[in-house]
Amino acid sequence: MSLRKSGLHFKSERQDVNGYTALHWACHSGSYQAVRYLLANGSDPNAQTFNERSTPLLVAMRSIMDTREVKIIHKLLLYGADPSFSDVHGENCVSLLSTLDDDLKHSCSDLIDNIGRGSRRN
Repeated sequence: MSLRKSGLHFKSERQDVNGYTALHWACHSGSYQAVRYLLANGSDPNAQTFNERSTPLLVAMRSIMDTREVKIIHKLLLYGADPSFSDVHGENCVSLLSTLDDDLKHSCSDLIDNIGRGSRRN
């Protein structure tokens, strides 16, 4: 049963003690369906964690070697995630590309170039 069908309501922008929202956790775990649901229901794709200032897009980029969910990067960018945002360590999406294997690097680079630098949610 989905959250919508169950009638449960929650605040998607509520942050845990480190500043992670439900969207951060969905990106970390590679749950495309949860990311899609949260974005469609108003979650902020540029929400920042408290100490690291990580956004859901940065979390997704750091997790993508495990999750292989390029669709999450795509969806975040469509909903206005800013690929140029840097965390407290100076890392951003472009700098994180160097940590990916060639297939993921190519796919993510294309998304950042084609969606992340100008066009926003349709």
